[in-house]
Amino acid sequence: MKKINIYIWVLLASIMTACSDWLDVKPFDQADEEQQYSQAQGFYNQLNGIYRKMASPELYGQELTWGFMDVLAQYYDMTNYSPCKNYNYRNLAKLDYEQPRVKAYFKKFWETTYNAIANCNNLIQFISVADSTLFPLRERERQCIEGEARALRGLLHFDLLRMFAPAPGVDSTGKYIPYVDYFPTHITQTMATNELLGKIMEDLAEGHRLTMSFDTLYVGNISNRANFLELKRGGDINRFMNFRGYRLNHYAIKGMLARVSLYRGNKAVALKWANDVYGYITKKWFRFTTESDIKYEKNMKLYGDVLFALYNNNLTLYESKANDGVSQLAAWDYDGLFAGDNTRDFRRYQWYEDKGNRYWAAHKYKEVDKSYDYGEYSNPMIPVLRCSEICYIIAECSYESNKAYAESILNYVRKSRGCRSTLEQSNSLGEFIQLIQKDYRREFYGEGQLFYFYKRLGLDAVGDGRNLIKYGQKFVFPIPESEDI
Repeated sequence: MKKINIYIWVLLASIMTACSDWLDVKPFDQADEEQQYSQAQGFYNQLNGIYRKMASPELYGQELTWGFMDVLAQYYDMTNYSPCKNYNYRNLAKLDYEQPRVKAYFKKFWETTYNAIANCNNLIQFISVADSTLFPLRERERQCIEGEARALRGLLHFDLLRMFAPAPGVDSTGKYIPYVDYFPTHITQTMATNELLGKIMEDLAEGHRLTMSFDTLYVGNISNRANFLELKRGGDINRFMNFRGYRLNHYAIKGMLARVSLYRGNKAVALKWANDVYGYITKKWFRFTTESDIKYEKNMKLYGDVLFALYNNNLTLYESKANDGVSQLAAWDYDGLFAGDNTRDFRRYQWYEDKGNRYWAAHKYKEVDKSYDYGEYSNPMIPVLRCSEICYIIAECSYESNKAYAESILNYVRKSRGCRSTLEQSNSLGEFIQLIQKDYRREFYGEGQLFYFYKRLGLDAVGDGRNLIKYGQKFVFPIPESEDI
């Protein structure tokens, strides 16, 4: 491994001057670390810079959500007559990983994600020994920032593992990627997948522990959905710590622990964490979006049940560049996607028909006029984890011990999205997973999760023209030749 290249992210203007300043952190090389971390603001800047990096178009702002990952999951029409003129994406849809421009994506994912991890490590090393008197809320606040950074480090390693290593059910002992937990790092060894998943779980569990004191004391910051990151009014605590509704907070970390546990194959642990989150759903902390919200108020991202999201104020600009009138990402199978519920499932409003060009395109990341209440909040939002995934986890993990309960949980999601058709019968876990998959395809357009679902379970995808896409070894991205992190 080569030396990690790191930017220390320094906020050039005070975070207090505007509610969205933290979304506009600028990179600055060779920052004076002692000065950077001599006050609470320096820690805020570094954590916010990590979030900003994650929300860049190279990562979750496009490619790891509605771009590269959803092309790979075969959401889009890539036939000869496709309205998509992005030939990088067209080669990707064919799993042509050797095409030079496709290979460039893998290099970018590797380098950019490890750069964000390096920034997590830098923050963790300073915050773990920081004097708690630096922070307005003292030790609770110091612990919360450290816990959030550790959880982010775990999440970033997890997504690298999901990209560059086989699923654990295929190979849990092979060594594919390094786990980096110290800054600076010059040489790092790869780690066996099962060991690396253990380190990821440790990071998330420690993040869960460290955020508990703050997030359970100031519970209104999470349970009150008015506490979006762009909240314009003040609060009884400093503004940085008040905007935690969509950050990787104590409750979102529970959801990540469920996601990682299921990927690891530990259904009992996954069910435990998922049930923890489900308790907050039943308490109505998180509410599934109503039909009127999406149909009339343009809440295309259904953000009432989002557990963790990133923000980027340029997000709609990225979408408009990708879908510029010359080229358009369009659904290849809209009718099949909503078969049986095409007049009731209100997720169909996330797609619109261009009758002149005869295709269905997605509304989800298009700019919503700010005259709609939801536009201001929705436009920059990148959903990363939502309550529906928690329900799918509960359903899958419960099926073999309590089939009726598992079916009721899957139906709960379907009915919460407007479905009224009867759930098809299943006689095995495999058949039930096919039913989950059907709903998964409707639910997670634009969020990059469908490919990982296929990979974990070793499933083929249905591509345009209704051809089976057999990923096989293409489930694993090639590690960049330079391994330059």
